Amino acid sequence: MSLNKIILVGRVTRDPELRYTSNGKPVAKFGLAVDRPRVGGGDKETDFFDIVVWQKTAEFASKWATKGRLVAVDGRVEIRDYETQDGQKKRAWEVIANDLRLLDSGKQGGQGGGGGYSEGGYEAPSREPAYSGAPAPDHGPGDMSVDDIPF
Repeated sequence: MSLNKIILVGRVTRDPELRYTSNGKPVAKFGLAVDRPRVGGGDKETDFFDIVVWQKTAEFASKWATKGRLVAVDGRVEIRDYETQDGQKKRAWEVIANDLRLLDSGKQGGQGGGGGYSEGGYEAPSREPAYSGAPAPDHGPGDMSVDDIPF
């Protein structure tokens, strides 16, 4: 049995960058900062993650998951090797999110709010307009190759 699942709660570090693949599929990428306690006590440490969302979740993220928002991400880790233009081999790992939830009201440190988009469809935040689209289709790249991703 294998399992690749990650759940993160943190603050968005940069506004999502929404792009479209050559097939017209929306994909967005943003950063997430997640605090954790320091081993042995003392100040907390912060880990930074690259988050990728697809389809309707990408469109939702580009509108609502702005810098500073507290969000929860549920997805999987994907590792890929690539070569830079100058021939250097690199490895990148990203979180491919299946579920994105807003945990605040959009004000830094705000309470309540919430809402999100997942494979089950949109859950309206309490202080923001409801999404009127259909439930999200498959959130993965499907039959696409890494070359199709516009980042």
